[in-house]
Amino acid sequence: MSQARIYIENISTKIPFLRVPLMAGFPKPSEDYFQKRLDPKELLEQNPATTFYMRISGNTWKRHGIVDKDFLVIDRSLEPSHGKMAVVTYMGDFSIRRIGKIQGRLCFLELDEKANIVPVELESDVQIWGIITFVIHRCK
Repeated sequence: MSQARIYIENISTKIPFLRVPLMAGFPKPSEDYFQKRLDPKELLEQNPATTFYMRISGNTWKRHGIVDKDFLVIDRSLEPSHGKMAVVTYMGDFSIRRIGKIQGRLCFLELDEKANIVPVELESDVQIWGIITFVIHRCK
């Protein structure tokens, strides 16, 4: 089978090519599905207007699958709830905390083995900035 070559000048955009035979009849629904492009933002952003991305520096949260140079997807519109990971601010600095709810009250569950509990005070300088919804990291 011979291959035809088409030369187009001044085009630098790559065009996706689907390597399946083109049928002249009605396409199967499954074939149509594979032609759709995947938009990562559709997967990662439940609320695009309140979603932010941050890059991690350090390995403090490695036990929770968050390592140096990972990206966090943070949604500021979500309510804090037990077991969620959150980005919090304290005096202008950002950090990660695990949220707990003990006896109906929000608290931060510390990372260390002692499982220290730090209550979330409404009047505190520590504020819950947003809830982490995804962690993106490179596979090795």
